[in-house]
Amino acid sequence: MEAIHKQCTKCRGIKPLESFYVDRSCPDGRKASCRDCDLARSKEYGISARGRVLCRERKRRAREIGEAHRRHVSTEEYRATFYRRRDTIQEKARIALRNAVANRKIAKPLYCQDCGKRGVLQGHHHDYHNFFDVEWLCAQCHGERHVIFREAI
Repeated sequence: MEAIHKQCTKCRGIKPLESFYVDRSCPDGRKASCRDCDLARSKEYGISARGRVLCRERKRRAREIGEAHRRHVSTEEYRATFYRRRDTIQEKARIALRNAVANRKIAKPLYCQDCGKRGVLQGHHHDYHNFFDVEWLCAQCHGERHVIFREAI
């Protein structure tokens, strides 16, 4: 004869089978914890995960504002320059390239195209209007490119 009640492993309450989610991997076809306990656990996780994200965002904003104060710039000025920077053609090119690499539309090589060293590579734009026309360089070669570019001006 099939049992019509089951004990929850979390709250230890004896409840009807309808109070447990279906789980075909369990011997009786129902989860070990009741729906109420599952919902509470799920809600607790959501709050804590959300809390972690919000905490990280608060720390990031505080760090940005702290940087603005260290430079003796008002927060409003800092925010204005931050958002102005986001709208520049250079930033649009960086974002487009980063998204293309993430979506595997552009293959990032393993070796620096200048010195041949293997490692983390950075995309160097010669012309920011051509978003995907980049030279993949290690940090050292990329820095040298910018020094050469500044000297040429």
